[in-house]
Amino acid sequence: MPDVARHAYLPDRPRQPHEWWRATLPTVPVTPDWEKTIALLTRVDEGISLAVLRGRPDADLTLPSPGTQVFGIQVLLAGMPRFELDRGAVCMPRAGSLVLSQYSDSLGSQVSLPARHDVHIVDVRLSADALRRLTTFPIAERMVARFASDASSEESPGRVVSCGASHAVLQLAQSLSSTPLADPHALAL
Repeated sequence: MPDVARHAYLPDRPRQPHEWWRATLPTVPVTPDWEKTIALLTRVDEGISLAVLRGRPDADLTLPSPGTQVFGIQVLLAGMPRFELDRGAVCMPRAGSLVLSQYSDSLGSQVSLPARHDVHIVDVRLSADALRRLTTFPIAERMVARFASDASSEESPGRVVSCGASHAVLQLAQSLSSTPLADPHALAL
């Protein structure tokens, strides 16, 4: 993966107040296929976003590196995404997977969704500030220890790991992806 993907889409001006999503999703390209695939994008709290990707894009979709510190929780309900990190790490989860990702400022990465395949992903992202505000739990260190043989290496400034999602996590993801949000547990989250 070329290093140019690292900062190719970062804006060259300060973030405006209405652009709250840039803290967690700064590089989402503006294309017709992306617009059709983003079923929901909402601000949960300062530095926390919930995105639901659902559809069947006509063209391959690529989400370049966020170029900032972001922790992601993705639940894959349908689709065949490919998560790539600098230094060759690749994660290709299947439907029913939980994906945890941690990106750093210096990490080049991209997520690819193939054309003409169903996609349904619930994606929660937390900025570094939001993560520090919510917990002191050493998530990155625990990810390395728990998933040492997965797609990430200890030398990498980022991580992406995948495992099977529990039934409860899959149910929660389905609730979060409903429009409008009506499930009381999803709303409380």
